Amino acid sequence: MNMDSKLMILLTIIVITGLVFWFMNRNMSGVQSAQGLTFTEMHEKNPGKVIDVRTDWEHAAGHLALTDAQYDWNSGELQRKIMSYDKDETIYLYCRSGNRSGQAQAFMRQQGFKNVHNIGGYSRLKRDGAEVVE
Repeated sequence: MNMDSKLMILLTIIVITGLVFWFMNRNMSGVQSAQGLTFTEMHEKNPGKVIDVRTDWEHAAGHLALTDAQYDWNSGELQRKIMSYDKDETIYLYCRSGNRSGQAQAFMRQQGFKNVHNIGGYSRLKRDGAEVVE
């Protein structure tokens, strides 16, 4: 197998992996759930903790009014702090675009959390009418 073939196989694997993550996280992208509910409606029907996984700076610039905690995913803060949470509790995660909250959701599910939801990006949630603090 020559170098071009190996590179093509590697690129194919990367693209397929990216598509899998995208499909896994798009169902709770912040617009509506599978039942047609916005995040605000979901939270009213099924209350839970709301966690902003963005940086301190991003959080200070604006966040959801319902936010219970802000734990920076990139610094490892969320990975440390959530270990004291009840694994059966409903938890909603958001970030700037839905990427970090998707990673956090996958991590938490690996740790045994059963009701953790990626609600997507702050801008979209704000645009969809979620109450914010700026």
